Amino acid sequence: MKRNKILARDNQYGKNKEVLLPNYRDELVKDKWDVRKLGIPYNKTRGDHFLSFEKIPFSFRDSVKKYVTTRLIEMDSIQWNTARQDVHRLNVFLGFYAKLHPDQNDLRNMTRSDFISYVDYLRNNPMGGSSPSQYRNQPPTNYYIWSMVANVENYITYMQRFDWDEAPLKPSRSLIFQEDRPKLEKKKITEYEYVDDHIWEQITDKLPDLDSQYLPIVILMEATGFHLIDILNLRLNCLQIREDGYWIVSERNKIKYIPISEEIYNMVKAQQIFIRDRFPYEQNSEQYLFLKYKGKFKDRGKPYLQPSILRQLNFFAEKHRITDQKGKVFRFGSLTFRHRYGVKKINDGATILDVQKLLSNVTPEMAVIYAKIHDHNLQVQWDYSNELGAVRLDPLTGEVIQTQIYDQAYENNVDIDWLKRNLGETKLEQGYCIKSPRTHCQYLSQTLEQPCMVFKCSSFYIDSTFLPYYIEQIQTLQKQIEEGKQQGRSRYVEILQGKLDKYIEIREAFIKIPKLREEHIG
Repeated sequence: MKRNKILARDNQYGKNKEVLLPNYRDELVKDKWDVRKLGIPYNKTRGDHFLSFEKIPFSFRDSVKKYVTTRLIEMDSIQWNTARQDVHRLNVFLGFYAKLHPDQNDLRNMTRSDFISYVDYLRNNPMGGSSPSQYRNQPPTNYYIWSMVANVENYITYMQRFDWDEAPLKPSRSLIFQEDRPKLEKKKITEYEYVDDHIWEQITDKLPDLDSQYLPIVILMEATGFHLIDILNLRLNCLQIREDGYWIVSERNKIKYIPISEEIYNMVKAQQIFIRDRFPYEQNSEQYLFLKYKGKFKDRGKPYLQPSILRQLNFFAEKHRITDQKGKVFRFGSLTFRHRYGVKKINDGATILDVQKLLSNVTPEMAVIYAKIHDHNLQVQWDYSNELGAVRLDPLTGEVIQTQIYDQAYENNVDIDWLKRNLGETKLEQGYCIKSPRTHCQYLSQTLEQPCMVFKCSSFYIDSTFLPYYIEQIQTLQKQIEEGKQQGRSRYVEILQGKLDKYIEIREAFIKIPKLREEHIG
């Protein structure tokens, strides 16, 4: 990381200025610090209260403590969680250096060759970690190496900036070169994991099985796009009613307003009443909206922890087989609902600027990525709609015949580019209506049921994504017909039999399509 960028971070947060170091000296001389005894702000929705220097080689330990004290408390340029990450990464570097030079007690004689050896070590050893995770013991990624190199550069830059005796004699620019950091490739659009409609439909189907204490948290994440930490830090006074509707307010770091529906407003209102009744002010002096009220007695009345929420959601996904489009069990992260919100807003017609304003601290680049994900999803939906074939009803005979979406679009004078962008708008329960929503349906007033099949509409288009619907309907109709026969309801059976025959005809037409037979039946 460039020196000017490092120094520009000084005093970024400005929250620790009233902390007098002598008041906390007893804690700072220990080899394991407890943030609750340091008088500095920290994220109470994380359980990582401790910072241990015990794995740092003894001869380097005081230097690392001085570095963390300078940045975390005196200069207030990093937060607690960043300090923990820094110490973890310095464990690796200083442990390596101590083995390389067991006779040295500082970095004064560090050379360029030493750092090259360290980078080679990083590239040829698996990633570490203090606990099991998806990264532990995995091959090193470019980002892992990049962050480990940047961490050492920060450390040396600060040591030399303040002329510490133990600092390397050679300047940091002579020890660490730009090429030591791998080039980080931009994340592909398909690599962003988020709760898409396919996943959200599965979640909503299984929501009654989710522990009731987590239910409003999940619904709020989906409805607001807030970070999980923002949700867990909401206060009891987070609701507002204005002339333009209902709003929810997050005041963590900076004030963020998000419009919400009346249903969400009422849900939060119910949560407020529940918490106020269960936890009087003496037990909830910081007025949290969400507090634990189940589990171990000693934990009740405390804020939820982010890792605990994510662990429960991932357990829920495993138990109920919440899978992505590829059939892989979905893994929840702190941003998966936030990404959903951004993509959903783009899908609803919001501009990139609108999304940036709503999500407050999202970068312009991230708002553009949401738009690209939206475009990618439309293309995937379009390709899949054509890939495995489709059927329609012959306008004259009502016979089920194979078709192509391009042919029906041309026949109904619908622009293909418009249809690609708005395919979702044309979706019905039984298929697609290949007609602009602005064009009135001439059959709508002539029947109480969907008129598409009744009138053999030329705009009616059914692709393979609707096959599960027809299979399910066939099973339901067969059961209803059997019950009707047992009850002697002949007219009822006659009406249902006609619908059943048509649904079976549609199913059989799909079975005759070679590609579909191979994928779904063969």
